[in-house]
Amino acid sequence: MNIRVQRALDRMVGIPLCALLSLWHSLLGRRARVAMPQSPRAILVILLSEVTPRYEHQVRALMHNRPPSGGGERHVRGVMKFIATNHAEKISLTDAAREVSVSPNYLASLLKRETGKMLPSF
Repeated sequence: MNIRVQRALDRMVGIPLCALLSLWHSLLGRRARVAMPQSPRAILVILLSEVTPRYEHQVRALMHNRPPSGGGERHVRGVMKFIATNHAEKISLTDAAREVSVSPNYLASLLKRETGKMLPSF
């Protein structure tokens, strides 16, 4: 492969082709189910599909146990505090959304994204 073409492909994918080829051989070696494709993107997709099941359990555990993050963290913390303060009362999604000044739909998606849970499960 022409070095200029290889460098252009490296920039497109963001990973040097030699690194992808090294990963291919170390992870799959002779047990690869398909012949190694020529496209760096195709190599990357196949590698991801091979590696993902191996680490799925650990990734899911990390995602489940991580603290809230991102732009909605403040709203999620506010709702958690509101729930803790009013745990004896029945709290609706509308009540919780009003408490942190967001719409109920936005709060529902925020809670799902940040904690993996919906309001009734708290």
